[in-house]
Amino acid sequence: MLRLSLVAGLFLASVCACGGSKPSGFTRVGAPGGGPSSRIEARSLSDRPPLSLLEREGDPESAIAFASLASAAPDVHASFGELLSQRLTRAGYQTQLVAHGLGFELMILAEGPERAAAAMKALVASLSQPVSGSELGPAASAGREQLVPSAIAQCSADLVSKRRVGDASELEAERVATFAQDRSSLAVVGDERTTAAVTDALADGPDWPERGAVRSLLPTQSGTQVMRGERPTLSVGLTSSDTDRALGAAAELGEPESALSLRLASLGGGFKLRRVTATAHPGGVCLRLDSDVDASPIPEARRLGFAVQVIREEAELSLSRAARGDRLEAAALSATDPRSAARAAAYGALLDPRAEAAAVRLIALTAPDEAPLAPGIEAAAEQARSEAPILDALVRLESGQPGVWALLATPCAAASERA
Repeated sequence: MLRLSLVAGLFLASVCACGGSKPSGFTRVGAPGGGPSSRIEARSLSDRPPLSLLEREGDPESAIAFASLASAAPDVHASFGELLSQRLTRAGYQTQLVAHGLGFELMILAEGPERAAAAMKALVASLSQPVSGSELGPAASAGREQLVPSAIAQCSADLVSKRRVGDASELEAERVATFAQDRSSLAVVGDERTTAAVTDALADGPDWPERGAVRSLLPTQSGTQVMRGERPTLSVGLTSSDTDRALGAAAELGEPESALSLRLASLGGGFKLRRVTATAHPGGVCLRLDSDVDASPIPEARRLGFAVQVIREEAELSLSRAARGDRLEAAALSATDPRSAARAAAYGALLDPRAEAAAVRLIALTAPDEAPLAPGIEAAAEQARSEAPILDALVRLESGQPGVWALLATPCAAASERA
């Protein structure tokens, strides 16, 4: 994008390069300069998850969002999210669930303050109700393999395994782990009466226990992997602590005529930028860039190393010059669908702006047939990074000139010139 969107269940900037108790207090969070005039209130209630309020008029229905982080296996957490959604649907509420590798977000639509308050009570009741075998479907077959996410998939929070969990005890353990004030957050979008009614409903309900923060899934070590897959793809992932800059960089890098797209195409080897995503983790962010490799056989390690270096160089440049603007908040304030606004606000409350993430570089090559080995790609990428630039750049500021002038020349005499 910019296209800022919520993709795969968590807040992402995603760009497809197609080639073409009563509240104890609250904090007001301002919109970015020139942005929407709405405001988000972050309310803190005793023994409750964080609650974000976005007051606005004119929506035919209000929305409540429940954002939850997985404490263990993401596929089990996703299965519990489906069960929670089904419980609320049976209670007469319209729900929307988005699951991903970090957890899930569940949105509920409600019309009017009374209905919204009832929806909040129904959500808490559904979270408090033990899981019984009678409400579960058939379990996944015993022989079905559980997929382990690659480092790059874990970085971008892909939900690689979507098995159906039919074991009531397994889902009950996940329910207990999910009903926690320090692993979830809530948001409501509606008028003043609706937000007040939902706040009161949450405050009047039971206390939420503390279970401890979930383990971070953001990779902490660099590495290279070669994987089997039908679509040849070269992927590079970079982690950092600055979510806002990563979202801005994703928007710039994914433009159809971006410098990255043009430089990749000029390498030969069938490289074509397909997708750029920025995935916000609670403790950092992952900027992932995927390039198609339309060549058979797959290019040699040296050419792949140059492609990795081009991707890394352009990504680091975009990260360094991305302007700050609190894009997460702007996405919540500008969303036309109240469910999208509530979802962005709820997930944003789970992020720790003070977290320090290690700077990691991940490389993944997906190929259907034979391909260079991971150590060779890793070595080639490091060699490309250490090589001296082909061109020497000389810059001079000349006052009064109407623009920028560039000259590309060789120090060697041409064949028609005299020595």
